[in-house]
Amino acid sequence: MVLTEYTIETDKVTHDYTFIMLSDLHNKSFKKILDIVDANNPNAIFVVGDIVDRHMRTSGRARPFLKACLKIAPTFFSLGNHEVQYPVISKEQFEKTGVIVLDDSFVCFEDFAIGGQTSKSQNLTWLYDFTHQDKFLILLDHHPENYKSYLKDHFKCIDLILSGHTHGGQIKICGQGLFSPGQGLFPKYTHGFYDGKLIVNAGLVNTGGLIPRIKNPPEIVKINIKKKKEEYKKQGNTKNKEKRKNVKSIKNVKK
Repeated sequence: MVLTEYTIETDKVTHDYTFIMLSDLHNKSFKKILDIVDANNPNAIFVVGDIVDRHMRTSGRARPFLKACLKIAPTFFSLGNHEVQYPVISKEQFEKTGVIVLDDSFVCFEDFAIGGQTSKSQNLTWLYDFTHQDKFLILLDHHPENYKSYLKDHFKCIDLILSGHTHGGQIKICGQGLFSPGQGLFPKYTHGFYDGKLIVNAGLVNTGGLIPRIKNPPEIVKINIKKKKEEYKKQGNTKNKEKRKNVKSIKNVKK
């Protein structure tokens, strides 16, 4: 398990925040994972789908996991393909854990509007309301392939998109993931920070079945959103245009 850290500077927030992003638990044990999360004292936790496992048809740890996350920080959960294709736990049952379930919907939280696109959903109308919020926009979308399909070009104003699903490409060859559902062989978006906008988490556990993870450890992602300090030009004291930067603490960031 590795902890990967990114930092984004923006003038859309009033102070600094720390968030933790988790994905693809697949009903496995989570105590050690949440020990790491708790030690990083996040302002909120984002769970980006696939906490049940449709292949093994197991879900018993899903709700205890969400309840344990909530004891650490406010928790926002979007539905992955395993929740959609193995709907043994209803949205209402997930909501009873106390977490915010983002099912093609968004909520406002301090300086942020946080939305969740449900796996396999064709409903994009809610995104238009979401993108008109005068806040820093964070979208939880389990599928990184949606970034290329429509988010990158049609919803450019979204500040940060958080995805999982790929398990880091499962097997890495010279740093390149081998396969991802929805992207095929040698996919582009498997793990890292892309275009200063899309973060793809490598997932918390191994996938189901016999395919191993090779040179591809499970991952927790820490995201620092920092208030951009005012910078002044020598003449006119004009504020510089906003720019983003990211810092990777564990290994190189893919671009």
